Amino acid sequence: MIPDYSRFAFHLAYASGQNSQTLIFYHNPNREVSRWSWNESGELKCYPILHQLDNSVKPSGAKSLALTAAQDLLILIDSNSTVYSIDISNENSALTLLLYKTTNSSINQRNFTTDDAKSCIDIIDQNYCQMFSIKLAHNAQFYKMQIFTDFFDTYCVLFNSQVNEVYCIQNLISDTRIERQESLNNLAESSQQYIGNRLLDIIKRGEIQFGVSDLMNETQYCLVLPPEYISYCDKIKKYFKSLGVFGKLTIGYENMDLRCSTIDIECLIKTILSRVPLQLCTIESGTLVPLNNGRRDRMDHLASKSFRIDMKAREISFSYLDYLLNNINENENIRIIGILGRQSTGKSYLLDVIFQTRFAVAAGRCTDGIWMSYVFLNNTHFVILDCEGLFSDQRTDDEEIKLISLLTAVCDITILSQDLGFSRFQDRLFALLSQAVEKISESEKLFKGILLMAIRDISDNDAKESLWAAKKKFLDLQSRGKSGFLEQLFSNTFKVQLLHHFENRNFDHEVKGLRQLFFNYINTESQISRRWENGKTLADRLKILLVQLYTNDFIDSDQIQCEMKLVGLIERMKKAWTTFDLDDQENVEINEQIIETTFNDKQYSVKLNHEKLYLEENASDQNFDNICEFILNHVNPQNDSTTETKEEMNKTREFVDKLIPEIMSYRSQQIKKWMTENFKRELPVENNNTKEVKTKFLSTIEQYMRSFKLQICLKKCSICDLKCVKNSQHTQEAKFLLEQKKEELKRVLTSLETTDLENTREHMEKLNQEICAASVKENSLRQTMNLLSIELKDLIEKEAIETQNNEYDSKIAIENEKIQDLQRKIYDIDQQLKILLPSNDLQDMSKLSQDLDAELLLIINPNQYNSDQLHILVDLFHKNYKEDDKPKTDLLCLSIEGEINDLTGIIGHCQDQTPLFLAMMNKNIDQIFQYSIFIQKNLEHIGKQLDEYKEDLNNIETEVNELKQKQSNVQQETENTMKLIKENEIEEEEVAKQINDIKIQQEILSETIDDDHQTNDTMDQLIHKKIQHYIKYLKDERDKICHSYNSNEHDNIETIKEQEVKKLQFFLGEKYQKECMIADHRNEIEISNDDNRIRQCQEEINTNEKKVKDIVELFDRIQKKVDSIEADQSVLKKMDEELYQIDQLKQILHSADEKIQSKQKRLSQCLERVNKQKIEITTLEEDDPDDFIEQEKQKLEKLNKQYDGLSTELNELEQEKLILYSNNPLLTKILNEPELDADKQNLNEKHELIINNLSSNKAKLNEQNQQLSNISKELDEQNIAYGNCKEMVQFNEELNISGNTLFESLTNLTNLLNTNLKRLNEIFQANTLIDDNAVLSNAFKAADEELARLITVRDQLSKQLDEITGNNRSFNYVNSQKCNEEYQIVVKDYETARSLNENLKQQLLDISIYSRLSTEILRLEKEAQNHCDCKTDHKCSGMCQICATETITKQNLCMFKAGHNGEHKCDGGHICTKFCDICQFYDMPTSRCQFVYGHREPERHQCEGIHQCPVTCICSDPCAIPLDLIQHKIHQCNKKDCWKPCMLSCGNSCATQDHNHDMTTGLVTISIGCETRQMKKHLCDQSHYCQGICDAPGVCQQEYKTQQRKWKTESGEEFQYEHIEVQEVRGKCGVLIPAGKSSHGDTTIHQCDGHKQHTCQERCPDCGSFCRNPHGHSGFHRTLHRNKDSHVFTSTNPTDTIEIRSNESPETEARKYKVGESVQPENCSVSCKRRGRAHFHLLECPGGSGCWGKVLGNKAKHSDATYYYGPDQPSSKKFDQILCSTYWSQHKWFPPIHNETDRKLTDLCNTYCKDHVVRDTNGFIVKDSVKAFCKLDA
Repeated sequence: MIPDYSRFAFHLAYASGQNSQTLIFYHNPNREVSRWSWNESGELKCYPILHQLDNSVKPSGAKSLALTAAQDLLILIDSNSTVYSIDISNENSALTLLLYKTTNSSINQRNFTTDDAKSCIDIIDQNYCQMFSIKLAHNAQFYKMQIFTDFFDTYCVLFNSQVNEVYCIQNLISDTRIERQESLNNLAESSQQYIGNRLLDIIKRGEIQFGVSDLMNETQYCLVLPPEYISYCDKIKKYFKSLGVFGKLTIGYENMDLRCSTIDIECLIKTILSRVPLQLCTIESGTLVPLNNGRRDRMDHLASKSFRIDMKAREISFSYLDYLLNNINENENIRIIGILGRQSTGKSYLLDVIFQTRFAVAAGRCTDGIWMSYVFLNNTHFVILDCEGLFSDQRTDDEEIKLISLLTAVCDITILSQDLGFSRFQDRLFALLSQAVEKISESEKLFKGILLMAIRDISDNDAKESLWAAKKKFLDLQSRGKSGFLEQLFSNTFKVQLLHHFENRNFDHEVKGLRQLFFNYINTESQISRRWENGKTLADRLKILLVQLYTNDFIDSDQIQCEMKLVGLIERMKKAWTTFDLDDQENVEINEQIIETTFNDKQYSVKLNHEKLYLEENASDQNFDNICEFILNHVNPQNDSTTETKEEMNKTREFVDKLIPEIMSYRSQQIKKWMTENFKRELPVENNNTKEVKTKFLSTIEQYMRSFKLQICLKKCSICDLKCVKNSQHTQEAKFLLEQKKEELKRVLTSLETTDLENTREHMEKLNQEICAASVKENSLRQTMNLLSIELKDLIEKEAIETQNNEYDSKIAIENEKIQDLQRKIYDIDQQLKILLPSNDLQDMSKLSQDLDAELLLIINPNQYNSDQLHILVDLFHKNYKEDDKPKTDLLCLSIEGEINDLTGIIGHCQDQTPLFLAMMNKNIDQIFQYSIFIQKNLEHIGKQLDEYKEDLNNIETEVNELKQKQSNVQQETENTMKLIKENEIEEEEVAKQINDIKIQQEILSETIDDDHQTNDTMDQLIHKKIQHYIKYLKDERDKICHSYNSNEHDNIETIKEQEVKKLQFFLGEKYQKECMIADHRNEIEISNDDNRIRQCQEEINTNEKKVKDIVELFDRIQKKVDSIEADQSVLKKMDEELYQIDQLKQILHSADEKIQSKQKRLSQCLERVNKQKIEITTLEEDDPDDFIEQEKQKLEKLNKQYDGLSTELNELEQEKLILYSNNPLLTKILNEPELDADKQNLNEKHELIINNLSSNKAKLNEQNQQLSNISKELDEQNIAYGNCKEMVQFNEELNISGNTLFESLTNLTNLLNTNLKRLNEIFQANTLIDDNAVLSNAFKAADEELARLITVRDQLSKQLDEITGNNRSFNYVNSQKCNEEYQIVVKDYETARSLNENLKQQLLDISIYSRLSTEILRLEKEAQNHCDCKTDHKCSGMCQICATETITKQNLCMFKAGHNGEHKCDGGHICTKFCDICQFYDMPTSRCQFVYGHREPERHQCEGIHQCPVTCICSDPCAIPLDLIQHKIHQCNKKDCWKPCMLSCGNSCATQDHNHDMTTGLVTISIGCETRQMKKHLCDQSHYCQGICDAPGVCQQEYKTQQRKWKTESGEEFQYEHIEVQEVRGKCGVLIPAGKSSHGDTTIHQCDGHKQHTCQERCPDCGSFCRNPHGHSGFHRTLHRNKDSHVFTSTNPTDTIEIRSNESPETEARKYKVGESVQPENCSVSCKRRGRAHFHLLECPGGSGCWGKVLGNKAKHSDATYYYGPDQPSSKKFDQILCSTYWSQHKWFPPIHNETDRKLTDLCNTYCKDHVVRDTNGFIVKDSVKAFCKLDA
C-alpha cells in the first residue's frame, strides 16, 4: 500500500546509526509523534506519544517526513509546502518549530547553482550538464535556499519575504532510478529524456535487487492522486506495466473509500527488522572472528583478560535480532536455513526471493563471512544464514571449513547452490564438508539437518540430465565410501531441486515449490522433534559456536550452554530477589503475604505486597531503609502514629525487627519455588548430573539470599536508654577491626607470656638500658672478629704457598726423570728404523714419512691392479649370467666404507689410514678368492649347459622342416578353397542378375495385364499366358540345374554322383588305415622302453591324427555334394512330370476353346439376325398392315428362342471350362502362383544356397587361414627357439671364454695383492715407528717446556712468600688452625650477643605494640558503642508523676533521658542534688541522683540510667553486665551460641551452642582455592561444597586470551593478526562435604563439578594447544592448532627473507620475516599445509647412535649445516631434518593437516620427475606438464 503522504493519516520515518535504529510514526490529525528505538544490544524502547511542548505551531498535513541521521530531529513539509522541524531529542516530549533560518553550508550546495540574472535554479550533474531547472516567480537574489534529503528524494526549500516555496527533486540517487527512454525503436532519434515515478522506481528497484515478494496473494498497490493530477492516471498505469512490477496497481482519487488492511505493530516491527540482515562473523588472517552487533571493534574489550567460552558468548550481542529471538517462546517452530555455494552464483538472491529477506546482492563478491536475517512465514520463525562464496582466492581451506562448520552445525536445511558447471568443485566441497565436523564437537543438537542441492540456471533440455547427474554423484560417493559427511552432517539425507534462470517464467513457480518444500519438511519434522526449546536457546548456541570457532575450542557446546543457562538463571534469580518481578507468575502460586501476630498485647494482621519491596546488591543501608519503610507503611495505618511517643515508636521498631525474618523467609520460599520451575524448564532432562547441578544451584540461591542481612540493631542507644534503630550491620566495620586487633593482641600476648605488663613504662626503660649494653658488647666482639679474620686469611695464604712450593719441587724432579726416559726411547726407535729401512735417509723424518706415503699410495693405486679391466671382465661375465650374484661392491675396493674417496688428499696422513688399508687389502684378497671359487664352479656348469644347448639345436631343426612341409599342404588346400569361393561369387552375381531380370519381367507383365484388362481380353488369354510362362520357368530351372553339372541329361548327373560316392569309399578306407596306424603306435608306446622310439611314435600319432581330421573334413564336404546331387535329381524328375501334365492340360484347354469359339460364332450370327428382324419390324409398323407385322414378330420370337438356346449352351461350355479350371490342381497351382514369383522364389532359394555355400567356404578359408596362422606361429616359435638356442650356444661359448679369462685375471690379481700386503705391513710398522718417534719428540719438547714453566712458577711463589713474611711481620698464632679455633669462639660469642640484642629489641617492640593495641581496642569499643542511635532527641517524653499527684494543672516534663526505668520526675526539687557515684567512678558524664531529696537509703547516689560497660564481649558486642562500684572482670553479652561464622563461608553461623567456642575449639585444615589453611573449627549444621581446586588428572577447563595484534617484522612489514592464547584453569571442587565435617577426607580427591571428563593435558609441541582427547586416551594426540608461540624462523643463510602468503592467490599481500623472528602470527595447520611436499621439521640431534637419521632411516636426515637464530646468532647445536608426519608421530601427535589428501601429499617426494609427467589417453605428454612431481615417497 503506497499512499499519498499528504492524505494518509500515518507517516513513517526511519533512520539507523552506528549504535541504534529509530522508527517514527506521525499522525496527521492529532500531530502525535510515537517513537520506537533499538539500541546496539537489541533492546526495544517504545515511547507511545510524545507530549507537544508548543501547540501554537501546527503543520497542515504532511507531504514529506524525514528523520535526520542523528535520530533526534524530524523535517516535515506540510501540504502548503511549509517546512517544520520537530525536535524529538527529549524522551517524553516533542517541540515543533517553523523552519526559517539556513546555514552557510546549505546555501553553497555543490550541485545547485543560481544566476542573479535568471529567475530559475539549474540542477547540474557532476559533468556540469544541466539536468533540470526550477523556475522562480521572483528574482533569484531575493531567495534564500536550504537543501536536505530523506535518502530517497532531495528537497530544495526557497525562502522569500513574501512566500516560501518548496520543490521536491526526485531520482537524484541512481539506485532508485529506473531509466527508460520514450523511443524503443530508434535510439538515435529518441528524445533522450527519462520518464518515471519515484515510488514505482523504488518498488521495481527492490524487485530487481531482492527478488519478487511472491506471496500467495498478489501484491496490491494503491496510489491516491489529487484532482489536478487525474490526467496522469493512464501514464502512470502504462509506466507501471512497462516496469513489469509484480503486482496490481489501483489508482484512487480524493475522498475515495480505500479499504486498507491493518497490521499489528509487533508484526510491523518484525517485518521491518527482517529487512535488515546482521553480520555474525568475518574471517581475518585465518581466524573466524565473531562480531558484536555486526561490528568488529565491540569485541576488543576482552583482549586484556582471560575468558571462558560462556563468558565471551555472553558478551556477544545480535542487536535487534536478539530482541526477536528472545521473544520466541516454547512450542513455537524455529527453523534455520543456510546456503553454501561458489562465489557469485546468486546465493543471496535465492534467499531473498524465497524468504523476502534483504541480503545484499551484487554481480561480484557481496557477502563477507556469515550474515543472519529473520523472517516469520507460515507460523514458523525462520532464521536465515547467508554464507560468503566458497573457493575464493581470498580464503584458505581452513577458513572455509570454519564457515561450513558453523552453517551445517545449526541449519535444519543447508542449501547447496550450484550451476551446471560446478561439478569440478564438488569433490573439493565434499572434502571440506567431511572436515567440518572436526571443528565442532558433536552434540545432540548439532548436525541434524539435511542437504538440499539447488541446481541453478538449467534449461528445459537439461532438467532430467542434471537431476540424474546430481543423484548419481551422491550414489558414486556412497559406493566409494566417501559419503561419510552426509551421515555426519546431514543425517544421511539429501534432496535435489532444479531451478531455471531467474528471468525464466518457470523460476517463480519453482521458487514457490521450493518454499513449499521447506514448509512440508518443517511441518513433518516439527511433529517429530524440536531442536531448540526457544529462541534464546538458539541465539546462545550460535554465540557459543562462534566463540568456539574463534578460539578453536573443542569442548562440548551442550556443556557450555548448560553453564550459560545456569548463569542466566542466577541473574534471573537476582533480579527476582531484588524486584520480585516474576515474569511468569502463573507457573508459581504467588499469594499475598498475610502476617497475623501479637505485639504488646495487640493483634496485628499485616498484608504485604512484595513487588513494592525493592532491594539492591551491595546496598545494605538502602535495603534496610526500604524494608523498614515497606513494613511501617503497612503497620502504621493500624496505629495512630501522630499520638505515639518516642518510647512507643521505639517499641514499634522491635515489632518491625520481629517481622523482617518472616518476610524474608516468605520471599525466599517464593523465589526458590519460582526458580525451581525455571530450572526445570531450562534443563528438562532428569539425570544424576542435573540433580547435582540443581542442588548446587539451590545452594547458591540460599547463599545469595543470606548475604542480605536486614535486622535492626536494637542495642542500647549510646546517649539514652532507648534501643538503637539503625541497621544491625552499622557497627560491622568497627567490630571487624576490633576482632582483628584482638587477634593481633592475642599473638603479641603469646610472645609476652613471661613479661610483667602491669608497669609497661618502667619495663620499657629497663629494656632500653639493656639494649644499649648489649649493643656495646656486640660492637666490641665484631671488631675482635674482624681482626682475627684478617690474620686467619694471611695464615691460610702463607700455608698454601708453602705447600705449593713443596709440590712444585716434587714436580720438577719428576719432569727431569721423564725427559731422560724419552731420550732413551727415541734412540731405540732410530735403531729399529735403520733395520726396516736400511736404504732410506733417517735424518729427515718428515721426508721419510712422505716417501712411505707415496709408496703406500702406489700400492693402493687401482691403476697397477688394472681394476678397470677387472670390472669390465666382471660386468661382461655377469651381463647375462647370474646378474643377481654379481658382487654388490667392487671386487677391488680402495676406499673403506666411504671414508676415503680422494686418495690424493691424504698424503701426509697415511699412517692414520694404514690399518684401514690393511683391512681393505685383506678384505679384497678374501673377496677375490671367494669370487674365484664361484667363477670356477660356474665354468663347469656352463660347459655342461653348452652341450645340452647344442643337442637341442639339432632337434629344433628337424621340427622346423616338418612344419614347413605341413604349411605347404595347407597353402595348397587354401588355394583350392579360394577358387571355390570365386566360383560361388560369380554364380551369386549371375543369380542376382536373374532375380533382377525377373523383377523387370514382373513389372512388364503387370503392365501387360493391366493393358489386357483395359482392352477387354478374355480370361483364356491370361490363362494361356500364365501357362506359357510357367512352362518357360520350368524349362529354365531345369536348364540351370543341368548346367551346374555341365550336362543336359540325367545320366551324366548320375555318373558324377557315382564318381563322388567312389571318393567317399576311398576316403573311408584311408581313414580306417590311419586309425589302425594310430592304434598300433599307441600299443607300441605302451610296451616300448625306448624314449626315442616312444617320441617318434608319438609324433607319428600326432601326424596321423591331423591327417584323419583332414580326411573327415574332406569326407563331410563330399557327402554334402552327394546329397546336393540327389536333391537336384529329385527336382528334375518333378519338373519333367509337370511338363508332361502341362502338355495334356494344354490339349484339353485347346479343345474346350474350339467348342466355345464355335458356339460364340453361331450366337453372334443369331444375334445379328435378331437385330435385323427388329429393324424390319419397326419399319413395317410404319407402313405395313398388322398381319404381316405379326408374322415378322413370330419370326423374331423364334430367333430369340434360338438365341437363348445358343446362349445356354455357351454358358454350359464356359461352365465346364470353369469347372476344369477349378478342379485341375496343376492349373490351380499355375493360376494361383504369380507368373514370375515362383522363378523369383527359386532363384532366391538358390541365391540363399549359394550364399550359404559361400559363407561355408569363407569359414573354411578362415579355418585354413587360422591353421596357416597357427602353423606360421608355431614355425615362428620354433624359429625363435632355434634362434634362442643358437644364441644360447653362442652365449655359453662366449661366457666360457670370458669366464676363463676372468678366472685367470683373478688369480694374477690375488698374487699381486698378497705381495703388496706384505710390503704394506712393513710400511705400516715403519710409519708406526715414525709416528712414535714424532710423539716422543713432541713429548720431549713439551716436557722441557713444562720443566721451564714449573721452575718459573716456583720462583714466583717464593717471591709471594717473601712479600707475606717481609718487613719482620709477626703473627699472634703459630698456624691457621689455632687462629681459626680462636676465631670460631669469638664468632659464637658475637652471635650470642647479637641474638640477645635482637631479642631485647623484639621484646621492646612487642610491648610497644601491646600498648598501642590496647589503646586502639579501647577506642574501637567506645566507637562501636557510640554509633548506636535511637534517632530521637534522647529526652524522656513523659510528664513528672510527682507534679501530677500534687496538682492536676501542673504538667512538667521528665528530666531524665528517654527509656529510663522508674518514675518520671522533673527538676522541681523532687530528686537528690548529688551526682551519681558510678558516673563519677568511671569518669563518665555526671548525672543527678534519681532518689528523693536528702535520701538516706540507699546510701549511694545513682542516676536513673543504665551504666553500659565500655568493654566488649569476646564477640565484640557490648558487654551486657552494667557497671557498678565493684568492677567486673568477665565481660559477656546476652548471646549464648558461638558468635563466629561458618568457616566454609556459607553465610550461616557456627552451630555450636557455646559462646566461648572460639577459645576452646581446635585447628583443622581446609582447602580454599589452591591453598590449604589452618583454621579454627566453626561449622554450621548444613552440608557444603568443597572450596578447593580440582586436582584430578587432566585438564578441567580452558580459558582463552585473544588480542588483535599488530606485528611489525624486522624488515619493516606491518600486518594485523589474531593472537589466541590458551591456558589451563582448574575447576572448583564439586565434592559435597557432609554436615559437621570440614573436608571430604583424604581418601577422596578434589574433583570438578559433576565429575566431568577431563581432557588430555598434553600440549602441542609447536603451538601449545591442549589435546582434545579425553584424559588417559590411547593413541596419538589431536587438537585444533593455534599460534606457534614457541618457534622462530631459522635458516642456514642468516640473510634469508621468508615470505608467507595466507592463501594461494598471487594478489594476496605476503608477510615477510627475517631469520630469528618469532613465528607467533602463524598457525601449525596452515604452516604445514603451505609447506607441502616432503617438508621437514628440525629436531636437535642427540648424537651417536641416537641420531634421528640413524633411528628413523629414510624418514630423517642428519644435517651438518649451521642454522641461525638471528643475523649474527649461529646455533652451536646440530639438527636433524625430520619429515612432517614422522616429526608429529615422534611427538605422539596426529599431523595438523586434517584433509587426508593434503596429509598424504606431505609424505611424497618434492622433486620434478620426467617419469611422472601427465600423459593423455594416447600416451602423449600433456602440454605445459613437462615437469611433474615424483609420485614416490619422500
